[in-house]
Amino acid sequence: MAARSTMAALITKVRELTNAAAGDFSDDQVQAFLDRHRIEFRYAYLCEHETRAAGGAVEYKTFTLPRLAPRMIEGNAGDDPDAYTLFDSSYSPLTPATEDLVNGRWTFSAQPTMPVQILCWAYDLYAAAVDLLEEWAAKLRASQSQTTLKAVEDNGQRFEWQATDTRATSLSALADTYRSRMCIETTSITDTDCNAW
Repeated sequence: MAARSTMAALITKVRELTNAAAGDFSDDQVQAFLDRHRIEFRYAYLCEHETRAAGGAVEYKTFTLPRLAPRMIEGNAGDDPDAYTLFDSSYSPLTPATEDLVNGRWTFSAQPTMPVQILCWAYDLYAAAVDLLEEWAAKLRASQSQTTLKAVEDNGQRFEWQATDTRATSLSALADTYRSRMCIETTSITDTDCNAW
């Protein structure tokens, strides 16, 4: 089964973060890591940003999805109409003039009827990279001896030492770095028999 075409940009970004080639992990495997860390934005409100028009009038033509970073929206910018859908206050679809799916930013040529809402899937790239790196390090640890004996001869003398394969350790260290960049989701739970104050 081939990876979804709308995931191409996301798969490339995870490969850039991890330096994993297609021989290390297939596109399907990278897509599976991403799918584990996706969130659905279902009619989520976009944050409007004012634009000063001629004469000082305020217009709202630029909108962002504040909870997106460091996520990225599925789809290839500009050539995938199904990557996301924007709606105005009457739930009529909107077409932006420009889009930035990495940073979650859209601009319109004319001010839409607010609030502007979005329906899309977004992926935590760093969480997917952490999963990939940890699995890669585990594969290296399982398939290779961590310590090897190396030797060299010079002028009739033999020098021996033990060399340790540090690739698994390096991958784990990179995973730790990316772990600090992962999205943090919080949920508040209220017990109905307790007073809110």
